[in-house]
Amino acid sequence: MTMGHTAIIADDEKHSRETLRMELEQHCPEVTIVAVCSSGPEAIEAVKQHAPDLIFLDVQMPRMDGFQVLEKLGDIKGQVIFVTAFDQYAIRAFRFSAVDYLLKPVQPSELKQAVQRSLDRGDLAAGKHMRVLMHNMGTEGSRHPRIALPTGDGVEFFGVEDIVRCEADSNYTHVHVKDGRKLLLSRTLKDLDDMLTPHGFFRSHQSHLINPLHLTKYVRSEGGYLMMSDGTSVPLAKSRREAFHEKFQV
Repeated sequence: MTMGHTAIIADDEKHSRETLRMELEQHCPEVTIVAVCSSGPEAIEAVKQHAPDLIFLDVQMPRMDGFQVLEKLGDIKGQVIFVTAFDQYAIRAFRFSAVDYLLKPVQPSELKQAVQRSLDRGDLAAGKHMRVLMHNMGTEGSRHPRIALPTGDGVEFFGVEDIVRCEADSNYTHVHVKDGRKLLLSRTLKDLDDMLTPHGFFRSHQSHLINPLHLTKYVRSEGGYLMMSDGTSVPLAKSRREAFHEKFQV
């Protein structure tokens, strides 16, 4: 890590702003704070003026929240570190998109790690991760369900109905889509589960997540398994049978 990095802090709570400023000065001396902002519009002006390397952005700000700030800014070169009180939906999206976030109250060890990761990360990778996050958090995704999946050379956008099933492979996941392709994502199946279960997907097994839109048959014999529209069979774990029966009324 090189010296001389700049940062801005944007948070509507004075106590949170001052605490983060003090923690940065004490634990991350390589970072110089060039602006402290109390609102979204102030943050936008500060980013345009200073083009900082790091942007500490509170998610829950009145009138213009952190995501709206990013939408207004468009493509930026600085790395964004979200700061948030506990918000399970936002945290799932952060983890899936591989962007950095800090939970309030901010812990020094987590702050140092987030700063290190953000400053070491390449601009291109950061931009890709932010596009995934903004799509999956945006209102467009709720009106027309589509999910952004980070692939090796970019981001691919799929309608939720296009995904047939997901299969775990250690810390990776194979995503099977209805055109026959199989994408390998560097995300755990739990990450996919968190993102897709709100869209109706069902975890049939420790290693399998299915899209009920592509479920063609439930076979009770041989311990129970599911037939999918791509011709594959997926196991139904004994521990998941009751939930399956309840969800599908079988």
